[in-house]
Amino acid sequence: MKNYHAPGDWNVITDCCGMKRKFSQVIRQWDGLIVCPEHHDPRHPLDFVKATHDDQRVPIARPESPPLYRINLDGTVDTTNVISNGTFASDTIWAKGTGWTISLGVASCDGTQSDSSELFQNDVLNAGLIYQVTFTISGYTAGWLYARCGSSGYGTKRTANGTYVERIASIGIQGSRMCFEASGSTQGDTAFIGSIDNVTAYLVTY
Repeated sequence: MKNYHAPGDWNVITDCCGMKRKFSQVIRQWDGLIVCPEHHDPRHPLDFVKATHDDQRVPIARPESPPLYRINLDGTVDTTNVISNGTFASDTIWAKGTGWTISLGVASCDGTQSDSSELFQNDVLNAGLIYQVTFTISGYTAGWLYARCGSSGYGTKRTANGTYVERIASIGIQGSRMCFEASGSTQGDTAFIGSIDNVTAYLVTY
């Protein structure tokens, strides 16, 4: 551009292309740059959009309640045996149903029970917790026997001699009872005949 006189006007160098132009011929852009009209870059409309606050919190929170007990293979076993007289050294502590006797260091069931018969201790377990129960069956000849914690925490029916270790939840209305239930002759099964010994119950913690 050639220099020429224009009253009240002056020359400027544009920021975009570096051209020399009169000030009256240029545009001061939104970002402060001086540009030619053909190089004008208007501000983007999205620059004027204002975001609204998005509160993602739920209005009412209801977290899941923790379970009363869990049954799995994990967990630490306490070292305190909650069973008294688990070796049947004396005819004490245990309550005996029909057919059960305690003698010579074992608890024996002679098969005279017509219905299922229990050998049990009350007030030794805590309802809703899990216990590792160990017991030995000897002298087995007939029927079945299982360990039970509470009124509904059933172990596995055992029909042979051996030492058994089970984890059982103490549940049901008799939540404090440690029980061994023997089959009776009117249940469609042969009445249990055999002995148990070395009973322990340890609390399982998680």
